[in-house]
Amino acid sequence: KTEFAFAMPFLNPSSGEQIMPFNTYQPSLDTKDANNLVANWIQISNISDKTQKGTLYFHGFEGSELHAFPITLPAHARYDAPGHYFGGSVVGIVRWVPDDAEAEFQVRNVRYLYDNAVGSDSFDTAFQLEGAIGTGELITAPLDTRGASSIVEIANTTDNEIRVAVKVYEAHGGDPLYNKTIKLAKYASYHLITDQILGGKEGIVMLDGNAPNSVIATVMQYGRTPTLGIQYMYGIQAKSHLKR
Repeated sequence: KTEFAFAMPFLNPSSGEQIMPFNTYQPSLDTKDANNLVANWIQISNISDKTQKGTLYFHGFEGSELHAFPITLPAHARYDAPGHYFGGSVVGIVRWVPDDAEAEFQVRNVRYLYDNAVGSDSFDTAFQLEGAIGTGELITAPLDTRGASSIVEIANTTDNEIRVAVKVYEAHGGDPLYNKTIKLAKYASYHLITDQILGGKEGIVMLDGNAPNSVIATVMQYGRTPTLGIQYMYGIQAKSHLKR
């Protein structure tokens, strides 16, 4: 039986729209894992002392709306929505849009990699991602392809087309190994697999959107077994390092 742990930090709630990626692709490259379930549970927790309402929007890879879940949450209640509702091999973003822009919520996505295809309570690993607010500032995150896969999940958090300058550097710096500007339609996503770019080394990704409040990015790290299955996974949200 596989044993693993993941952290659930005590973070302050946020008000307004919160966004995060979802992903039901099977990251294991071991053929025996091909049909195992990948679940994404979207958790919305109402921190306020009164009932709140809002809508949970799911958008596919190209930005199109997959579904909208109207949600009513009593005071201090939590609602869990299945991001795997749309089946396997689907990626995109989830937007929590509360009716009251001042109300505070905790929003997260918990990804579970099951070790079976039917959803029995047995897992290879799991990890949670917190809801985020888009930014137009330069954001960065570390990469590590030493016996692992390092995939940058980038998303447009606005209803307009944007451009994001993306650069990947080795850990020691120098010229970028990857330097491209990508176009993203409204609410669209882009996944950059850096395994071949870094070739088994550590590095860093830098992302710079051309519009305010427009970009979120998460680096998903997948540790590999000798058969290219999943030994562990975790995510790092790209952050700005500008001083306030």
